[in-house]
Formats: sequence, structure tokens, C-alpha cells
Amino acid sequence: MHAAGGLATYLHADYPPTKLPSTTKYAAIADAGYFIDALDEQGQQHIRPQYQYVFKMQNASSGVNQNCISSTAAEDQWKCFFAQYTVPHITSRLFALNSQYDTWQLPNILDLHCLPPKCQGADEKAFEGWRGTFLEAFAPVMNGSKTTGAFADSCLTHCQSMGGSWSGYKIKDKLMREAFADWYFERPTAEGQLIDGPYPSNPTCPHRESSDDGMHYFV
Repeated sequence: MHAAGGLATYLHADYPPTKLPSTTKYAAIADAGYFIDALDEQGQQHIRPQYQYVFKMQNASSGVNQNCISSTAAEDQWKCFFAQYTVPHITSRLFALNSQYDTWQLPNILDLHCLPPKCQGADEKAFEGWRGTFLEAFAPVMNGSKTTGAFADSCLTHCQSMGGSWSGYKIKDKLMREAFADWYFERPTAEGQLIDGPYPSNPTCPHRESSDDGMHYFV
């Protein structure tokens, strides 16, 4: 699943195995759902209040990862609506597919409304600093475990498991689809967790010059 479905994959990754035979080879792949709990460009909480509101409004505590809920104080259980706080509690095999510069997160979490080369001054610094913020939040995925795989590229994009990205984007000369297949089938060539360099170091990423066709906003 991708985008909001990617987030749902993190939240419900451990549910399908409860309905499958124990002999079933199962793994979850989440595409572009690693929306992080982070401050915006102005140092304000932009996304957290929205998540807190939705979590409370939907009474979602029974509909997210229950290991996370049971391990979290009642006043902080909204955190279990975020992937970064849920991943440590997932017991199933999991592959995280996400851009470090997710073009949904840039405007809707960082509150940044430009893409290079049109970002200037403070906007440019905010864009450059976002990678470190994302990777810090992505640390639970990068746990060194063979049960958790990752492909975190530096392309300016959102969903990637459909279309040309799957067979086009590379990290360390390995296609996205190859990275997932090697990890899923536990091949000797599997690198497990692939992290790209900073933008614009990846030549396989499509080139964008305008936010007009690259950003994803709330509507």
C-alpha cells in the first residue's frame, strides 16, 4: 500500500498474520507512509496537532498497533498513529519504501512550498536540513535487523512502488525492485537497508525544476 495506505501498513502490519496459516510467508511493504512527527520550517508543531485530533476524534486506540498502545502512556498514545513510534513494536517482516524528500511531507509537515532550485535563503536551508530530520525519525527502521528492509532514496517524489520508479530508481546500483526482491527472498545479495545520499546525488531520480507538478498538498 502507498501514501495513506502506506501509513496503514505500518499501523496494521501485524494483523494479517493473525488470519493466515502459520506456514504462510508474509511480509509488509509500506510505500510513502512514513510521515514523521517533526517541526515545520518555523519551528512550530504543524502536523502533530492534526494527528492528535484525528486520533482522538476517531477513537483510534483500538485500531492501531496494540503493542505500541500497551507500551505507551495514555496521554501519549496518539504517537501510535505515527510510523516512527509504531515500527519498534512491529513483529512481522517489514520493508519501508520512502523518499527522504517526500513531496507530500515537504509542504504538509515542513510547511515548505518550493523545490530546488527555486528554494532560496531560509527555504533552501530548511530543505537541506530536512534530510537529517527525516533520517533521525527513520532510525527505528535502520535497526540492522534482517526482518526490516528499507529503500530510502533522495528523489523528489511521493509514491514509488507503481510506475517507472519501481524499475528505475537505484541506490548503490541496485534497482528498487531488486532491493525488495533480494530482501524478501533472503538472497545472499540482499543489502537489506539502503539509504541514499543527499539530493541531488542520485542520477536515476527524475529532474524537477518547479513545485507546480512536484508537490502534494492537502485539498
